[in-house]
Amino acid sequence: MYVLIVLDEYPLSDNDHMGTSEVMKKTLLGMACALASTAAFAQSNYIDWANDGRPDFPLNGEVAAPNNLATVTSFTDVAAFLNATNTVTETFNNGLAAPAAVAACTEPVNSASNDTCFNPGDLLDGFTVTSDNANGIVVLGDAFLGPNQDSAVMGAQTFADITQIAFDPAITAVGIDTLIGAPAPGGGDITLTAFDSGGGALGNITVTTAVADDIAFIGLTSDTPIANITVDGIGGSGELIDNLYFGNNAPPPPPVATAVPTMGSLGMWLMIAFMLAGCTWFARRRGEA
Repeated sequence: MYVLIVLDEYPLSDNDHMGTSEVMKKTLLGMACALASTAAFAQSNYIDWANDGRPDFPLNGEVAAPNNLATVTSFTDVAAFLNATNTVTETFNNGLAAPAAVAACTEPVNSASNDTCFNPGDLLDGFTVTSDNANGIVVLGDAFLGPNQDSAVMGAQTFADITQIAFDPAITAVGIDTLIGAPAPGGGDITLTAFDSGGGALGNITVTTAVADDIAFIGLTSDTPIANITVDGIGGSGELIDNLYFGNNAPPPPPVATAVPTMGSLGMWLMIAFMLAGCTWFARRRGEA
């Protein structure tokens, strides 16, 4: 969108002061600058942003609120999280998004989805993804954001929206590999917040990414079941999810040892007697020959 404003000096009466024209010109010039700024930063979602060449523009400077970890345990290391939990992993790689392309999904997104993003059964059962303002979900094919994005990622289509994930049944452990998608080339803060079935916040954790395609892990476990989570790119940035881990806050059960059957003393004596009888029979057969 382009705005053209023509600035001119309007005729002044004898009672007007010469400074009035200058004030009017400065006012109109300010309006022109504001409109031009709005036009330059008009890409509010991934589709418009991609169509306009993915320009860089600044965020509003917000920072994440302090973490509230009163009722949850936080993780920033995926290996430690997986060792402490029993979870499954959704990679979002079984979908239809082409490499370096944007696919717009129909909300809600779950295992029953049948659209340009996923066929039925492409996603695991047990979770549903939506955006807080119902403006849509997108999947970005691998390498859309840069070389570090080596697999498909998904999140709210509009940068200012928050990505929501509901779990049915509720879970006690959740983690995500997350990244800033746009419009923040310098990365930014991403906050994961967990909620119980009544909508009460159980706790949150924030991670800071360095660049737009820099993937970072954040995870939570809770003794109170987690019904849903929100993933929010602070300051109007577009948060995205690479991998979703969800399940229980108990570590995987150890492998069950298989008992090796042993022979009792009676069995041992029977085997010896059988071997002796066999040897005796074989010796007699040889003697008769």
